[in-house]
Amino acid sequence: GRSQSHADGRAAERGEQALTLSDQFVYWVEGDPKQTLAPDLLVIPGEAPTRSVTSWKTWEEEHEPTFAVEIVSEDIDKDYADGPPNYDALGVRELVIYDPLVPAKGHTRRARWQVYRREAGAWSKVIETNASSVESRELGCWLCEVIVDGQKRVRLATDPLGTELVRTEAEAARAEAVAAKTEAHAATKRVEAATKEAEAAAQLAIALAKGD
Repeated sequence: GRSQSHADGRAAERGEQALTLSDQFVYWVEGDPKQTLAPDLLVIPGEAPTRSVTSWKTWEEEHEPTFAVEIVSEDIDKDYADGPPNYDALGVRELVIYDPLVPAKGHTRRARWQVYRREAGAWSKVIETNASSVESRELGCWLCEVIVDGQKRVRLATDPLGTELVRTEAEAARAEAVAAKTEAHAATKRVEAATKEAEAAAQLAIALAKGD
């Protein structure tokens, strides 16, 4: 998914290696498959980002998930009530819950963003806000609500206003390609300008020689 690509991009920007999972089943209690989650986004530092997995069993792995995102669907209780204690049991250090269905006006018990963190060994909600963005300590950036083709999306940014969005690897590659093409075009123009200057200097030298 796009959120997964953006998380990959953020890890690359920070010079870190991390595996990001999206909608794969995660198990943390051996022998009890009912203890499971399928996060919208899960970040596992230390794992190769190119590794392909169909599920994640914590007791079989060396590295532990540290960060997760849940995007609320119509089943509000699954993400609001059940999600936080399950992620506590999984052992992540930070959970961000994003609710795109928060109404623009009127009273509601819903919140656009909720952030749970593990601090000094205790797991608790530290942020609840309807702002357009929220900070992630684990990722070292901001999660922003943006509108793309009329749809609400979550993007990572280096600032709370979302003016500097984290690029996906594909976006970074396209930007590098555009920059390379632009530089090649500029280099061609410089060569053309230098050639014209040399021709003008040669013509001037011929004219001066004839005058002598």
